[in-house]
Amino acid sequence: MLAVRSLLGLLLLNLPARLLRLALEWRRSRKRVILRLRLSGQVVEERGGRGVGLIRQGQLHLGSLLRLLRQAGQDPSVEAVALYIGSLQAGWAQLEEIREAIALLRERGRTVHAYLERPGHAEYFLATACDRIATSPLTSLGIVGLRSEVTFFKGAMDLLGVQAHFEAAGEFKSFGEPFTRDRMSEPYRESLDFVLSALHRSFVEGVAAGRGLEAEAVQAQVDQGPWSAEEALA
Repeated sequence: MLAVRSLLGLLLLNLPARLLRLALEWRRSRKRVILRLRLSGQVVEERGGRGVGLIRQGQLHLGSLLRLLRQAGQDPSVEAVALYIGSLQAGWAQLEEIREAIALLRERGRTVHAYLERPGHAEYFLATACDRIATSPLTSLGIVGLRSEVTFFKGAMDLLGVQAHFEAAGEFKSFGEPFTRDRMSEPYRESLDFVLSALHRSFVEGVAAGRGLEAEAVQAQVDQGPWSAEEALA
């Protein structure tokens, strides 16, 4: 047995460099691994602070994550990807980019499973791009529809004797309203409702596509949320 191993070692040492590389790649392709990734914290476009890695100081670097998912789809040794999804703070465009990367992984034959720690809209939206979703029996699925909150500062500024001055070109230019009004103007409410409706429609359509449901069925479930883990499973 020892002699056979020695002979194989000599053969490898005397192989041309190209054949040796092919042999090593073949051996690596025979190994099947599961890539485990934790997604949580604030999703950022640029790196900040010291150190390297995907997650740092409570921030998830979008570029590194997308690059890692792309490499996983190209590496023949990666059989599956397990995503542990914690609480995420991300813009809708960022969520859609990550979701598209997950979908591309599945197109390339990789199985993708998601475990949700505290599933809200952002976390569940990502998870619905995966093959399977799991969560703790003690958690709940907080899917009730999107909302937006606006804080108005005019009352506090009046107490301080401070007056804000803004120039706005048109009634829908509402940036200065939190400083000059104590409630929303109708154009501000209309524009905010328009944005929320578009995001909510994207959420419902994404969940429907990922779970193989009709959009109307998903909307009906959202209208009845939130759900316990057992209710969500059913």
